[in-house]
Amino acid sequence: MLITEKILANCKLVNNKPLFITLDGNGQRNKTLGYSDFIGQTLALASWLNAEGYKKAVLAYGPGLDFIVSFYACLFAGVIAVPLPEITEGKLEEDLQKLNAIGGDIGDCIVLVDNQAYQLLQQQSGLHKNIRNIIDTTGLSLLAQQQTLPVLKPDDIACLLYTSGSTGTPKGVIIRHKDFYYNAASLAEACAFTSASIGVSWMPQYHSFALVFNALLPAYTAGTMVLFAPYTFIAQPHRWLHAISEYRATHSAAPTFGYLQAARNCTDEQLEGIDLSSWQVGLIAAEPIKSFVFDTFFKRFAASGLESEFLKPLYGLSETGPISCVRYQQAPFFKSENTRAQSLSNACLGSAFTDTKIVCVNPDTRQICADLEVGEIWVSGPSVSSGYWRNDDINEQVFNQALATIPGDFFRTGDLGYLWNNELYITGRLKEILIINGKNHAPQEIEWAVQQISPLLANNATAAFSVATREGEKIILAQEITEEIASTATNIDAIYRAILQAAYRVHNIQLASVVFTPVGAIPRTAGGKIRRSYCKELFEQQRLPVLAIRTKDDAITANLTATRQLPSSGNPLEDQLYALFLKKLSLDLLPRDLELDAINLDSLQVAELAASIEATFKISFPSTLLFKYKNFHAIYSYIEARI
Repeated sequence: MLITEKILANCKLVNNKPLFITLDGNGQRNKTLGYSDFIGQTLALASWLNAEGYKKAVLAYGPGLDFIVSFYACLFAGVIAVPLPEITEGKLEEDLQKLNAIGGDIGDCIVLVDNQAYQLLQQQSGLHKNIRNIIDTTGLSLLAQQQTLPVLKPDDIACLLYTSGSTGTPKGVIIRHKDFYYNAASLAEACAFTSASIGVSWMPQYHSFALVFNALLPAYTAGTMVLFAPYTFIAQPHRWLHAISEYRATHSAAPTFGYLQAARNCTDEQLEGIDLSSWQVGLIAAEPIKSFVFDTFFKRFAASGLESEFLKPLYGLSETGPISCVRYQQAPFFKSENTRAQSLSNACLGSAFTDTKIVCVNPDTRQICADLEVGEIWVSGPSVSSGYWRNDDINEQVFNQALATIPGDFFRTGDLGYLWNNELYITGRLKEILIINGKNHAPQEIEWAVQQISPLLANNATAAFSVATREGEKIILAQEITEEIASTATNIDAIYRAILQAAYRVHNIQLASVVFTPVGAIPRTAGGKIRRSYCKELFEQQRLPVLAIRTKDDAITANLTATRQLPSSGNPLEDQLYALFLKKLSLDLLPRDLELDAINLDSLQVAELAASIEATFKISFPSTLLFKYKNFHAIYSYIEARI
């Protein structure tokens, strides 16, 4: 059976029971779409797509039901769906670059968007020649006439999920129709989601795990899913808990940083009257999972009715399906590593899912690792992708890999871990990708940016790695310098600040600490390559030689230069807003006519800044206004007019 057939069958059973409920930025119900209405809109849009003869469609919507209707319409019409983040005015140049890169990769395609993105794209020139049309689907699902749709086959390509491209050109993971069905069935079984279940999610809809949890899971089970935007959660984490309480949700899911964000930013006043006793399963994935995440979250919300064993860690990838490994008992088991305290130990991710094989392999010898021996994680099973779109060279390296002692075609995940009692523990990544707040960063790129600062920073003498702390994963940078340079504190301070600026300017990241080591102290291979994992181990064991160390908690320093502090405006209200900007953006200086685009704010900073403006000045201030009123003066004028 296919997921399209499953939702049609469920619709006959439940009629117009609520399938999706969306909430606005204030947590209020925005739209409700029942099964029958959803099927009607979806089939109508699918008929239109089929009649037009389209074969591939990029879906670039903001959060909401437009994306889900269009996604299912593509499935029904046999159109290959390519989900992307929404097109926004604030990062339009970046969005267009990504859109053109993917358009060039997938061939002839259309772009399906809502009216707001349509207006933005209509004004742009230079779209890739493969992009045949930009289509505003608003109202199409209500106007088009239903007609006969193509017969779908299980092995037909349903979707291309593009990787982030942190380590190179983005790659499109091929997802077949049978993969989506198996993914939904696997997730339903793993977390006991049934027709009586109600889910709540703020996860970005284009992400592989969120796509299955948000859109496929409720359709497969005939359950209900409550959805709201990621930036609503980031700005007001308590909205997540309010939604779970109000709708008596049984299931929800988030990456590690989401659980920490909620635990650390919800006030007692915001939690007044919250009842979380209905919450049976909290799925946690997408980042390294540490024991203190469970402890921190449960301790904060235990008084609201949480059961201590409700959190369930999962393991999976876009290439393998979101559920490759699961621990059926909800209580996670943690095994401490030699170099970590118990509170920072790894979560047990459980055993391989039904019909799936997971092994840890020595990547050099291709021999199966013994229990507790760290190796590369290889996965074989029915939900493993058939490969990357039009990328035969990489496919040959990572897909359909064979082992001498275990039958099956395996995918090389690039993740490092070990098995113990047939249960999986993650220890790192073969390519040492750093994941901070759900975003991937390649250490080589950070190191390269730092090495461009000055001839004083020799090439190949820098190592970037992340460490687990009670504040989440943090990036540490080790840098070799001569003892002569290190002998002068002003030299160290100048280089430290330049390193912070380079990391922020080029990669929009913060460094928790910079460790200055003697020349030759950073470990290398015989061929001269930096051994980041071993450098990290030396640092954690306090065995890395240190000349100096500089730390600035949550340091984010923009590449802004000025010779003096800007004077007070003489307007207390304006100065209050200015101080708020400096604090929330962790800046020492902010020219008041500087375009905010120059600071390259990420979505977390935008949402938190907008939320602080609302709380401080007691006005409504949606985060989108930061893209419309782009500098400090314009934002101040907007606020002043409404106070």
